[in-house]
Amino acid sequence: MVVPRFTAERTVVHRQKQLAGLAARAPLPECPVGDDLDLFLDRAQSHERAAPLWIPACREQPWTMGRVMIVQTSRAGFQACRDQLSRQPRAGCALEERLVFLSNARAPRSVARVKMPDSRGSQVIWMTSQSLAWGDALIALHRLYIVLALTALAFSGMLGIVGCHARSTYGSLRSIRAAGAAPPAWAEFWLLFILPAYAQSLPVDCRDEYEERLKSQGSAQAASWYRANVYASLRDLFLMRLHRFLLPGRRAR
Repeated sequence: MVVPRFTAERTVVHRQKQLAGLAARAPLPECPVGDDLDLFLDRAQSHERAAPLWIPACREQPWTMGRVMIVQTSRAGFQACRDQLSRQPRAGCALEERLVFLSNARAPRSVARVKMPDSRGSQVIWMTSQSLAWGDALIALHRLYIVLALTALAFSGMLGIVGCHARSTYGSLRSIRAAGAAPPAWAEFWLLFILPAYAQSLPVDCRDEYEERLKSQGSAQAASWYRANVYASLRDLFLMRLHRFLLPGRRAR
C-alpha cells in the first residue's frame, strides 16, 4: 500500500526535524569507546523514559593536544593499537567508527542513535528516549493504524444504518400494535427488523395465526407459540436478508 509507506516516511521526517532544532546541554559525560559505548548507551536509554523524543547521551572525547593520534576505523584495530602504544606517552589511538543508527535492527521497536556536531564543534551522540518503530516495522504499524481506522469508520457507518432501521422498525411496530391484538412486543419487533422487503406478508400471517390461537388457547399459549415461531424463523430470515444484500439481483430460495 502506498499510503502507509507515505505516512511512515512523513513520520521519520518529523522525527528528524525535531532533532535538527535541539541543542545539547553543556555538562555532558564523555562518550566511552568501543564496547563500553554500547553499554553506556544501553544504560542511558533505561534512565530517560519520560524525556523528549531525542536526548543527548554523551559528547565524544577531544583528542589530547601534543600527541600523535593514530586513527582506527574498527574496534579490533583500535584495541591492537592501544596494546602496541600502551607505553608511548607521545602517541595515542583514536577510534573513528560509524555509529549504528538502530541499537537492535531486528526488533520491531528500537532506540535510534545519531551523531551530530554541537556549537563547540565536538560530536554529540543523540538517542531516542524510547524504543520506536523504524523502516518496515513502522510501515507495518501505520498499515495497522489505517486498517483499524477504516474498520472503525465502517463499523460506525453500520451502526448508523442499523440505528435508522431500528427507529423505522419501531415506528412501524407502534402503528401495527395500535390496530388490533398485540403479540409479544420484542418478538414482533425482531420479526419486523430482520424481515426482508419481499416477505412483508409473513408478519400478517403470524398475526392472524396469533389471533386465532388467542381465541382458542388463551393469551399465554398464543404468546408462547408466537415467540417460538418467530425466534425459530429469525435465522432463516437473516440469511434471506443477507442473500438479498450480497446478491441483489437474485431472490433466495
